[in-house]
Amino acid sequence: MATTGTHSAGQDQLVKVANATDVMAGSVNLQQDTDVAGTLKMWAAAATDDTMTFAGAATTGGIVGGYIRCVDYKAGFWSCQAYTQSSGGAEATPFSATVS
Repeated sequence: MATTGTHSAGQDQLVKVANATDVMAGSVNLQQDTDVAGTLKMWAAAATDDTMTFAGAATTGGIVGGYIRCVDYKAGFWSCQAYTQSSGGAEATPFSATVS
C-alpha cells in the first residue's frame, strides 16, 4: 500500500495498492458540506478498484480529520474503509482502478 501527495501543495492524496494484481474491497463514507448539517454519502469499491483519490475540500473529500484504514486480509485483497468530509460540490466516488 502506498500513499502520495499533500493537500498543502495542492495535490490530491492517493492511496494505492502496491501492484497490478491487488484490489480494494470496502467503502468510503463522506459527509457533504461541512459548513452545514451535511448529507452522508457512501460508495463501495468495485471489483477492480485499486486506488482511492482524496482531493481535499473538493468532490472526493479528504479534509483534515478524516480516517482511512486499509488491511491486507488475504493475498491480493485489501479491506479499506474511509470516513471523510467535503466542503461542497458534486461529490463523487474516490475509488478507481489506476495501478498497472
